[in-house]
Amino acid sequence: MACDVGNTTLQEPGESNIVTREWTSGNRDIDDCIKEYQIKWIPFDTLVDVEVFKEGDAGSIFSATWCEDDKLPTSRMVEFKALPGSQTEDPIEFIREFKSYIMLDSSHYKGHVYGITQYTKTNQYMIVKIYSGSGRCPQCKQTNTCTDWCQPCDPYSVTQGWKSGIDYIDGYLNSVQLSNEGYSYMIEWIPFDRLNNIRIKKRLKSDPLCSAIWLDGLRQTKESRTSPYTVELMVLHNIHAGALEPKKELKNVLGHNDFRIYGITQNTEANQCMAIFDEHYNLRNKFHGECAHCKRDNTFLSWCKSCDPFIEIQGWTSGNKDIDDCVKEYQLNSNNYEKGIEWIPSDRLNNVQMIRKDEFETIFSATWLDGVRTLKSLKRDEDSYSRSRLLSCKVELKAFNGSPKSILEFIKEFKSHLENNDNDSIIHGITQNMETNQYMIVLDEFGSMRNTYHRMCAQCLRNNTHYNWCISCDPLIETRGWTSGNKEIDAFIKELQLKCTGYCDIIEWIPFDRLDNLRVIRKNGANSIFLATWLDGKRSYPEVFGSDYPRTRSPPCSVDLKALGGSQTSTSEFIKELKNLLELVNDKPHIYGVTQNKETNQYMIVFDEFGYFRSSLFGECAQCGRSNSSEAWCQSCDPSIVVQRWKSGNADIDDFIRELQLKSTSNYGVVEWIPFNRLNNIQRIEGVGPEVIFSATWLDGIRTYEETPPSTFIKSRMPCTVELKALHSSQPNSREFTEEINNYAKSKIVKLYGITQDTETNQFMVIYDAIDFMRNREFGRCARCRRYNTSQTWCQSCDPKIMVAQKDWTSGNKDIDSCIREFQFESTEYEKVIEWIPFDRLKSVAIIGKGGFSAVYSAIWMDGARKSKFGSQSRSDSCVVALKTLPGSQTNSSDFLREFRNQMECRFEGSSLEVYGLTQNPTTGEYLMVYQYANRGSLHGFITSNFKGLTWNSKLCQLCDITKDLTQIHKAGYIHNDFHSGNVLLNQYVGGTTKCYIADLGLSRKESESDSEDHIYGVMPYVAPEILSGQQYAKSADIYSLGVMMAEISTGNRPFDGLQFDTSLALDIIKGLRPEFAPGTPDCYVELAKKCMDSNPEKRPTADVVHSTIYRWWHDMDQEKCETTQKFKAADQMIQKLPIISQKHESFMYTSKAINTREIKKAYYSTTTDSAQINLCISEESMFGTYY
Repeated sequence: MACDVGNTTLQEPGESNIVTREWTSGNRDIDDCIKEYQIKWIPFDTLVDVEVFKEGDAGSIFSATWCEDDKLPTSRMVEFKALPGSQTEDPIEFIREFKSYIMLDSSHYKGHVYGITQYTKTNQYMIVKIYSGSGRCPQCKQTNTCTDWCQPCDPYSVTQGWKSGIDYIDGYLNSVQLSNEGYSYMIEWIPFDRLNNIRIKKRLKSDPLCSAIWLDGLRQTKESRTSPYTVELMVLHNIHAGALEPKKELKNVLGHNDFRIYGITQNTEANQCMAIFDEHYNLRNKFHGECAHCKRDNTFLSWCKSCDPFIEIQGWTSGNKDIDDCVKEYQLNSNNYEKGIEWIPSDRLNNVQMIRKDEFETIFSATWLDGVRTLKSLKRDEDSYSRSRLLSCKVELKAFNGSPKSILEFIKEFKSHLENNDNDSIIHGITQNMETNQYMIVLDEFGSMRNTYHRMCAQCLRNNTHYNWCISCDPLIETRGWTSGNKEIDAFIKELQLKCTGYCDIIEWIPFDRLDNLRVIRKNGANSIFLATWLDGKRSYPEVFGSDYPRTRSPPCSVDLKALGGSQTSTSEFIKELKNLLELVNDKPHIYGVTQNKETNQYMIVFDEFGYFRSSLFGECAQCGRSNSSEAWCQSCDPSIVVQRWKSGNADIDDFIRELQLKSTSNYGVVEWIPFNRLNNIQRIEGVGPEVIFSATWLDGIRTYEETPPSTFIKSRMPCTVELKALHSSQPNSREFTEEINNYAKSKIVKLYGITQDTETNQFMVIYDAIDFMRNREFGRCARCRRYNTSQTWCQSCDPKIMVAQKDWTSGNKDIDSCIREFQFESTEYEKVIEWIPFDRLKSVAIIGKGGFSAVYSAIWMDGARKSKFGSQSRSDSCVVALKTLPGSQTNSSDFLREFRNQMECRFEGSSLEVYGLTQNPTTGEYLMVYQYANRGSLHGFITSNFKGLTWNSKLCQLCDITKDLTQIHKAGYIHNDFHSGNVLLNQYVGGTTKCYIADLGLSRKESESDSEDHIYGVMPYVAPEILSGQQYAKSADIYSLGVMMAEISTGNRPFDGLQFDTSLALDIIKGLRPEFAPGTPDCYVELAKKCMDSNPEKRPTADVVHSTIYRWWHDMDQEKCETTQKFKAADQMIQKLPIISQKHESFMYTSKAINTREIKKAYYSTTTDSAQINLCISEESMFGTYY
């Protein structure tokens, strides 16, 4: 996209004209990168007025004017900078960092990046992007901190030229200006003579709240203000020097925090200091319109809380002071025109009629001549409303029974009704019966249920409570004009009708002669189910948007009928059973009404037995014409069809299968008899344990459905592969046989398709799918077995076998090949299949981390990671990966494979770090693990670089990732054994989301494995005290390390930085020395971390408990009123006050090394030797490195 400026065209970021213009950067790799991303090469001589704009992660960020083309009089402000990790002249290094930079956030590219340049002073390649400043300050010439505001200069300039004459007021205002973020946030001194038309609105406690016109108006920018503006004024009492806190004082008096202070003034007559503010600033919204009185934005649609309540309380009286005070109290607190409470004279209420009465209250209906308040839209699709009323509409009147209540008792009842949030009613006001002098509440009993989209009731002129249904009027109409001939039945049906909330939910009396074509569909003695055609049809209304939802009935339709027990002899027994059906919550049938069989005199319910499951989305049943209960399946009709048309030749088998078929709830769920001659290519499946299992091609195929336009479903079948297994019992009528089949039928893992009989051995066999629970229609079909895939483009039954069978690769090492094929066979997703990666497919290999025992490299994998694309197996473009090597793998692969196996087994449990495979450096002969590249480095490095900008919300999110990974590692039965902040990696994805992963499982082991008696490996400050004292590793030791990391996340400092990692430190840790926490860290967080670092391993929480606790804190961070959230928000403010992190130790100190626990124990138990003189034995040959 381009934007026109005069007769020239400025190109937007992300667009390029490189095809039509000859250019070159002088470097082929840079040119290729520019062409790939369709950006520009920007010669440095086209950047003028170059200045340092601000400091960034990789040095200075410069601003400049870009003269894009000498032939065109166009220019624009830009900024350019080096990228982290590319501070050299190497173009390959810059391109790698540039691509990582673009991957972090797509917004870095589209609309933000113009191109690449080369800084002539340093020859560094730099990225040129859109200018992010806010203009320049005319005084200091620096970039403004926000629009038209310079934080270093403007707070001082705005305080010049005025004085209140009161030193502590001037001091307060000057201090406030220094923290301003712009002109629109200023609090200023306002001379009292600039306030006009001052009037008292109401009294708050002992002081009046006044309104006034501020002649100067609100300040908007440095040079502009609004027109004269309405404000509120209130006296400030705490005005002595050092105690001026207008915000706190106003909040205490007003009782809310919706106000905004504009300034302070002094009443020249009374010599009083006053705050000038908008009492309801935070409630105002320009979309609510403008108040006709104060000209400010309304606080709600056509309602100004500052003005309208004071107008409402004028011009009326009930004749009773207590009633007046009660009504006016609610009027003054009203936030909404439509919900205003008012005094309603009895002569404005007509046609008063009693509609019901009970022990406590009597309800009347009446016509309110003035009508309820409503808002009327002035213009279609615009937020513009005017106040109106529904003239002469119905309302209800509620009078309290018993002896005449006192006025105060009535007011108490009235307030109780208003404050009852569970009530559906909306109260309009109070009236008085002039004949009895009884006060009554005027209300709409079902007001909260009414909706304008439901249209208006023709009887009461109020909005309906449901589509074309008014619960106040229509139930009464439904009870008239019919009879069953039985008073008990009539009374019960009418009772149900009066409670009905919708037209389609009415239960009615259905004459038996309106039911045709009666037939049995399921025999069960007295509980048999009949099918009939209801000639009148079901109640319905067309769901057409914009229509009046006219009441109608469907054409004659199928319904089910069922006689309830005892209905021939006992009406009460029938009613009792019907009540039980109506009270069902799950699987509740849709009951249409009651009828009576004229031949048997039985009362029967007319219903849809499976109405709870039906949906128009499933298509229509061809037999009964109703919506199916699942895709292409009608629970009422299809089971009775399926049980016909087949025979096994064994009556017991037939009865058993038919019983299962009648319970089928979907076409896919039908269990059937499968003739053995419909099974082809029967082969034994190897490698599945001691059981003999076969695979076969079922020629008829599994039952499924196909979707055909428009949104209908048809039953279908497709030949597919199935599994077969012989049953232990060959007697169909035996208990063992039925239990075995039922176990298959009820299984949530295995899918039972049917039963067959081997014609040669006469053995009965089950036909099933062993992993049906993993299959999903949305994953598509497997091209080999024709069943649904178990994940995108992956079938667990077929693809692992194909992967393992591939012979087009080898590592040259049988153990390596066997290990890779083992994990390929266990893969459950295409994206997670590991592989042998030839080293020549890895480019730009560069070391990024090195310890004493391993090295970590980055590289570009030319083939890219596996991914599913458009329903097929594919690969990503070339991607950055990490490589990790262990010395000694040239001659012995067992240690290397140990870490690889540990990483893979934890990954199968859900550990997040992706492993792609193995490779071998042909030069050194070392094997390397290829895994996910974490572009933000280690946890410690990330915290150190970003500490001031990290909120507790981000920190808790990172800890959620870490504890979830640790939970999965422990769940897999492993202990990490080397858990510290250098072994936690961070990756930032497109869009800015950052995720943490636990890495480096080289020292991890099963919990049952034992350690060396004399040596352990680790970073001493993270090692649990019991391990330092020679005890065996357990999961609790990882929890201790987690607690140390929690302290590190709090302070940004590594534990015990500056101390020697020797026997003396080990002894202090054993005796209780723990890392400190930053000031202001929430108590709950410190308490949890200290529990993790408890000296008693048994008192430490599990990883799962820590994860659930931290997750709850993080999840609640958007709940402002949550006490824990408030503590973390307060801690965010403390972060900025903490000192800058200064590391005293080199990073090498925090890599894993051998620790001699025998020496530590000897020092600990020694009584004659000075423990400070015993040095910790660190074996330089046995150091274990980390990725940092």
